[in-house]
Amino acid sequence: MPRRIIGDPPLKEGNVKDITVDYKTLSIEFLNELGWDIQTTIPSDKSLRNLGMDFLLEDMSKLRSSAKLNH
Repeated sequence: MPRRIIGDPPLKEGNVKDITVDYKTLSIEFLNELGWDIQTTIPSDKSLRNLGMDFLLEDMSKLRSSAKLNH
């Protein structure tokens, strides 16, 4: 992500003056809320079911297994 978008360095004036976004924490919280793995960003089975994407369960399971092998 471009540093300017997250306020690094922070602006000296305006409505977002002196604000820097903690994008790492924001990303982790976002992935947790979605029910996706923080390391791989692979959605959980529950998340896929909630989205009506059951057809992806098998493929995502294979990706999870592959990701575990590579870590």
